[in-house]
Formats: sequence, C-alpha cells, structure tokens
Amino acid sequence: MGRFLAWLWDLARFFPTVAPGIRFGSGSSVLLTFLFFVFFLIGLVLVLLGFDLSEVEAWLDRHADLFDLIGTILFKGLLLGILAICLLIATSPITDRSNKDRPGGCMILIAIAIGYVCVVGVFFL
Repeated sequence: MGRFLAWLWDLARFFPTVAPGIRFGSGSSVLLTFLFFVFFLIGLVLVLLGFDLSEVEAWLDRHADLFDLIGTILFKGLLLGILAICLLIATSPITDRSNKDRPGGCMILIAIAIGYVCVVGVFFL
C-alpha cells in the first residue's frame, strides 16, 4: 500500500495541478493532484463494486456528525499529547536538575507558547 501511495505521489509530482491561486509545480499543486488521484480511485472502486455514489454521499451526510465528533476527539487527543510533551519540557529545569543536556531557556519559552496554543485548542474551542 505504501509503495502504491508513493507511486501516486510520484505521478502527482509529474502532473501538478494548474488552478487559480496555486503556483504551478508547488507543493500545494502536487498535493491537490495527489488528493484528486486518491479520491478518484476510491470513487472508481466504489462504482466498480456496485455502489451508487449518490447513495454513498447520502450515507456520508447522515453520519457527518459522527465523523465530526471522531475527528474532534482525535485532534484534541493529539493536542493533549503535544501539551504533555510541552509540560515535560517546561518543567525539566525543576524535575531534571542533574541532566546537563536539559532544554535551555529559549526551548522552554517555545514549549510554553506551544503549550498555550494546545490549551486553548483543547479547552476553549
């Protein structure tokens, strides 16, 4: 599967998308082409298996709230993991005094800033 996706990515790099607002050959145009290939192939497989794409779209619309909830939970879980790492870095001068390779002041300030963004994303959005 990984090789197939790598082949699709190489194919997308060979045929980048020309779209308004996207520079030809940029990473955005390659990503847009790659996503087009992926979703085109998914739709083609669904049609070949006998699914009607309008029924698939209706099913996706009926379950949109569930997908939104799952995506929110996964995103907030990722933010909580990043917040835990930031807390570990920010408290390292107190908890890890014997380590000479502990993070410096700039790294601690960056960890606090990233942690703040994670806190806002998890608890206030």
